[in-house]
Amino acid sequence: MQIHYLNNLDFTFKNSVLTVGSFDGVHLGHQKILQQMIAESEKIGGETVLLTFHPHPRLLLQTVDTDIVLLNTWEEKIKLLESQQLNHLLVVEFNAAFAALEPEQYIEDFLVKNIHP
Repeated sequence: MQIHYLNNLDFTFKNSVLTVGSFDGVHLGHQKILQQMIAESEKIGGETVLLTFHPHPRLLLQTVDTDIVLLNTWEEKIKLLESQQLNHLLVVEFNAAFAALEPEQYIEDFLVKNIHP
């Protein structure tokens, strides 16, 4: 699995099959999604791309002053994802500017422009 960071993305994905999420824990539901991605990418001769965020979006968006407990550390999450036989992990820095994107900007200017799903 290749790890890419959006701030220095110098890569073009080929027929990407994309999923987006925090994937904290990489539980059985996540694993089912990833297996389906792999199957779909094989059908079209494409590549799997998992887009995730760092830091976790709740750390920025949660307005109530409570502790946020994540299931895995960042390092554990990467190890779990590596075991899933994905082609690419794309890490996006989750910050206020990214959180403020309008839906159309997120889809057209971010997902389509960078990943070509």
